[in-house]
Amino acid sequence: YISDSMQQYAPILAERLSGASLEATPTSIGCFGHVCHPAGAEGILLVGDAASFIDPFTGEGVSFALQGSQIAADVTLSALAGGGLTPALLRTYERRRAELSRRYLLCDVIQRVVHAPAIFDRALSRLQGRPAVAERLMSVLGGLRPPADALNPAFLWRLLAPGM
Repeated sequence: YISDSMQQYAPILAERLSGASLEATPTSIGCFGHVCHPAGAEGILLVGDAASFIDPFTGEGVSFALQGSQIAADVTLSALAGGGLTPALLRTYERRRAELSRRYLLCDVIQRVVHAPAIFDRALSRLQGRPAVAERLMSVLGGLRPPADALNPAFLWRLLAPGM
């Protein structure tokens, strides 16, 4: 089956699949995200998906990888400047990466809402009727405001509470 959007946005692919037929209903499973210790006593610094996997739905994975790479580069430069990758530098790396953890948590919350249709529909309805709430959420998702602005209980209640 060739959709209109495939025809419009991927005409070469649509042409290649024009004679194809769907043999079974496509199925998939959700991401099994993982988080690990991004720094090891052996002098290893993990970045990108090796440090923590983010479901690509949110589009945050590349941003997190770049931010983690910058932190790793800063720590590596300090290590090269003297003393090697000391336990203190490894702790610095883990502490700075921990700053990303609130963004990871926000992505997890968004994933859970998206995969729960009733909650997702409620959130969309609330966002349509409350421009200030929508602006706040979009500012947080766009990195203009800190994740804590959307992860606090009062904000989540205004966004997700039933019967409001």
